[in-house]
Amino acid sequence: MTYGPDTPRYHATTDKPVHYLAVANARGEPIGYLWANDEDGAAGWCPRPGGDPVRLDEGQEWLARLGEAKGRGLAPTAALAELVRGSDPRRPSHIVPGSLAAAASLTALTELAGRITEADDRRLLARLDRANSHAWHELRQGLAELTDEDRDVQWRPAARIRAALGQSATRSTASGSIASSARWSPSAP
Repeated sequence: MTYGPDTPRYHATTDKPVHYLAVANARGEPIGYLWANDEDGAAGWCPRPGGDPVRLDEGQEWLARLGEAKGRGLAPTAALAELVRGSDPRRPSHIVPGSLAAAASLTALTELAGRITEADDRRLLARLDRANSHAWHELRQGLAELTDEDRDVQWRPAARIRAALGQSATRSTASGSIASSARWSPSAP
C-alpha cells in the first residue's frame, strides 16, 4: 500500500470531537493514534513523538488504509471499525484491542499523543549507548556551554536557536539520548 498524491483522503482536520484508536508497534509500545469524525468527514494519523522510528512508516501505511476506505465510500468511523477488524498483532504495527475512545477535539488528542510517560523514559534509557564515553563527554560539554539565554527557550528567529540546539542535538544523538529518527532538522533559512 502506498499513500501518494492520488490517494483518496478524508479531511485532515476537525474542530469537533473525534473517536480514536491506539496503535502499537510489534513490541506493544504505543506509536500513535488513528482518529475519525463523521460530521466533518475527517480522519487521520496522530503519531506519538520520539520512540520507535516505525511510527512514521507505519503511519503512512495506516493513512493508505484510510485512503482505501475513503475510496470505497466508507464514513470515517466505519473506516476505523474496518481497520480494527483487519488488525493483526503480528504486523509491525497493530490496533490495541479495546482502545476505542473519544477526545473532545483533535487538539486534545494531539496533546494526549505528545505526553511523555514513564514507559517512554524507560525505553529511552534502555536504548542509551553507555559505552560511547566520547559522545557523553561531548554532551556534557555542550550542556555546560549553554547560557541562561539558551535555556530560556522562546520562539525567536530560527537561525539564533539553530546553533544552540544543533550542537546539543548532535551530541545527544551520538550518545543515544535522542534517536536519530526523532532529531529535528531545521529548514534552510
